[in-house]
Amino acid sequence: MEKTTTTTTTTTFVTAFYKIYNENNEPYDYKLKEWRTSHFRSMAETGVPICVYSCPDTEPTVRNLSEEYPNVKHVSLCSTTYENTELYKICMKQTENGGLLSLPNNLNEKKDTYEYLALMNCKMEFMRDAVLQNPWNTPVFAWFDYSIFYLFHDKENIQRICKEIATGGDYSVFRNLSSSSSSSSSSSSSSSSGFMLFPGCWEHPVYSNSYISLQDNICWRFCGSFFMGDKQSILDFYDLYVEHAPRFFKETGKLVWEVNIWAWLESNTLWKPTWYLADHNDTMLVNIPFLGK
Repeated sequence: MEKTTTTTTTTTFVTAFYKIYNENNEPYDYKLKEWRTSHFRSMAETGVPICVYSCPDTEPTVRNLSEEYPNVKHVSLCSTTYENTELYKICMKQTENGGLLSLPNNLNEKKDTYEYLALMNCKMEFMRDAVLQNPWNTPVFAWFDYSIFYLFHDKENIQRICKEIATGGDYSVFRNLSSSSSSSSSSSSSSSSGFMLFPGCWEHPVYSNSYISLQDNICWRFCGSFFMGDKQSILDFYDLYVEHAPRFFKETGKLVWEVNIWAWLESNTLWKPTWYLADHNDTMLVNIPFLGK
């Protein structure tokens, strides 16, 4: 089928559906493939342009979805496999003692496995790849967790907001948003019109080289399930991640959640995204600053 987007489309939505647990160690008995895909359908039904990455176990499901929904593209990493991406290799790199990084002390033992934490940290890998391939030819990209709709109460309103994000029309709305932030891009080489927009639960940044608080406890400065940015800012943030995350992992000896790395980067590098208050519910999208309320 031909894609149905128009020239007014500004945003591609990006997600990944990977099987990382065996049937015997699923952390939640009900969050199986069918459950996750039923919630993904709520996003697919909006008609917004979507890129979905998959593994061999989930590929048949994603291919079926792409045949059912013309706005869903099943895409593969353009130059390598997931296990050979830079961020995955950083997460799984052996320590000086020959073992893997340690896991945080305070975690969900069934959920927060090495593969799960590596996948979370690879969100920027998928975003970078989507920008480079850009099959929907958009200037802006938004990450969403595959089954994010299970968090929302007013599904119809969230679907409306997704459509508004996807067809924002005048791109200057993003430029105006970024100009209100002192440094919304991840490096000085970014365009002055660049932006990255993140919802989060905690209003105050870490503001320190706080390894102790970030190496063993999840930090909800950022929600993690949704964020968005323009092409160059996403590429710059990926480069920043590759440059600085290894230092965090080496100095702590811990593989942590992606939101902890984001909080550490915000406090210890020049990366200053545009942040807005939200929680793991409708406010992640309802509270986006540029939306018409």
